Amino acid sequence: ALLSRYPVQQFTVVDLGAIRPAVIADLTIAGRTVTFVSAHLLYYGWLRIPRAELPAHVETVHQLQVQQVQT
Repeated sequence: ALLSRYPVQQFTVVDLGAIRPAVIADLTIAGRTVTFVSAHLLYYGWLRIPRAELPAHVETVHQLQVQQVQT
């Protein structure tokens, strides 16, 4: 969800394969269009990786996040 006191010109929801989708909105602020993006990327907790094993998985999680952003 997105709450804005500024007018929303366009609103899009994008499925990134995470628990929550990304929300993209073009807002009009002071006569200019501003694009706002809210995304909840995969993080270590969603993968159920024990804390002691996190260092070995940092690169994997990073790559998953990069794939989500490039979608």
